[in-house]
Amino acid sequence: MKDVNKIKIKINLYKYRYLIYLIFLVIVLLIFIKLLPYINIPTDATTIGVVGTLLGAIVGGIFTLIGSIYVNNKQLTSNFEIKRKNIIYRPLYDELLEVNKIITEENPYPTYIVFEKRTQTIVRHPQFDAWNRIKSDSRILETPKCLKEQYNKLVENIKKYDEIRSSVNLPIKNALNEELEKRFHISCSITNIGDVISSEILNNEANKYFLKSYINNTFNHGENLSDEQILEVEQALLNKCNEIDEVKNVRNIYNDWITEQNKTIELLENLIIEIGIKYEKQRS
Repeated sequence: MKDVNKIKIKINLYKYRYLIYLIFLVIVLLIFIKLLPYINIPTDATTIGVVGTLLGAIVGGIFTLIGSIYVNNKQLTSNFEIKRKNIIYRPLYDELLEVNKIITEENPYPTYIVFEKRTQTIVRHPQFDAWNRIKSDSRILETPKCLKEQYNKLVENIKKYDEIRSSVNLPIKNALNEELEKRFHISCSITNIGDVISSEILNNEANKYFLKSYINNTFNHGENLSDEQILEVEQALLNKCNEIDEVKNVRNIYNDWITEQNKTIELLENLIIEIGIKYEKQRS
């Protein structure tokens, strides 16, 4: 524990080294000013010339040293930030853009989410792998605190959504069969029908005929329903499901996920742009 504390002290000393240098110089200057009345300084021209030349050389040397340290530190910082962009920010950013495309264009309210790279299903599902890889090696030490906090918020919201996503399946199934029984005295015999149509219900997809292939099939008894009748059932089902607490809850948590994901994408985008402007001389 003592060794860890020593390392932390060294890190803090290095982090605030320029402030420490400045305080030290101010103290030296104040001491010099305080002692100046007691110093017998020769006033002949030769001595003043020598002292002036010596002071000029010292001051020039100090500024040259400071300049070279500044340039070297700037180059090191530039290399570090560009490397951080390439091995941390870009993998996260590219992955989140891909996930965003999946859940906005292909598979809203997904039923399947994984936190590793796997073979994709026919209907693509979100895969989050980059953050786990970064956390498992030294890159996590180079990740800014703001990004760690934001990404952890995102992961927390995704896991919360994933845990309750299936809670809507049974209420949706019951609501569908209630409508079918009330209107046509039939029911849907597909056991997991609530799971099958839950994405359409959660996404509030009206006039999509998403029930047609599940009602008019050989597994259901009774006459096939017309397209008009199916649309009536769909609209009634959507209206009914909009009042179901489980449906409302999943929608709210899904929206929280999307909000945090957009914030994370925006943060990563700004970090990448900032590095491009400051260290790669790119235009915004």
